[in-house]
Amino acid sequence: MRENMKITRKQLRRLIRESTSHLQVSDFSLKAKQFDMRTGKIIDFIESEIGPTIGVGANRRVFLLRDDPSKVLKVSIYYTTDRLDYQHYGQGNNSKLVRSAEEYPEFFPRVYDHDSEMLMVLVDRIIPFDKVDPEIKEVVFKNNFSFISNLDYIFGNDVLELLREDMIDIFDQVNFIYYLFERIIDWDDYPLVDALDSVGVDESEVRRIIDRLFEIDPKVYRLKQYCEKFNTYIADLTGDDNIGFDNLNDMNFKIIDVS
Repeated sequence: MRENMKITRKQLRRLIRESTSHLQVSDFSLKAKQFDMRTGKIIDFIESEIGPTIGVGANRRVFLLRDDPSKVLKVSIYYTTDRLDYQHYGQGNNSKLVRSAEEYPEFFPRVYDHDSEMLMVLVDRIIPFDKVDPEIKEVVFKNNFSFISNLDYIFGNDVLELLREDMIDIFDQVNFIYYLFERIIDWDDYPLVDALDSVGVDESEVRRIIDRLFEIDPKVYRLKQYCEKFNTYIADLTGDDNIGFDNLNDMNFKIIDVS
């Protein structure tokens, strides 16, 4: 190869992709199709070729890469009832995950590869909060969402005390930070406004509080935008089995999957 030979951007992307993943998903997907997706043989094949199952959902299975435990393969498996074929739901969720990761990479695992039919998607493995100590979840939230360390400025001491009292009356033993987080990102009926209204905060002050909140924490605003754009179920972002972090060094908040 000539020393002054230039590499194109397309070639560079391909080299990076190949260096970060030995698994070529499109090729593997073709091999897997030799098996009837209605039987357990497809699962046996993937586990023998890729690695063990570490998660099972309504329409997909998650396999840990034996050769690279930092990545998982999400596969749309054929499930059926008397009236419904569920495989296309798995493909739809894989497609939504890829689109979400492209538009909001700060919140989703990195997507390395997928086949054209979205039967299989190769992504980073995310550590869910339900597998670690609660203290780690608290550290991740504080490192990622700046509203948490600025509650006095955003709400004011009097409003904060009223919200805490209201929370204790309705949600005994619930952590206040996660109580607020859920009400901030819920795009449907925006319960933060209702929570402030319920403790007597007037409309103009509610507006000022929300403005200060998103000024201080643009990341949580981005998360709310994502929820609204993709019609996200709030349970997808509040269940400790579906939110977590990438690794103990960076501790970036991540959403594990979409539905």
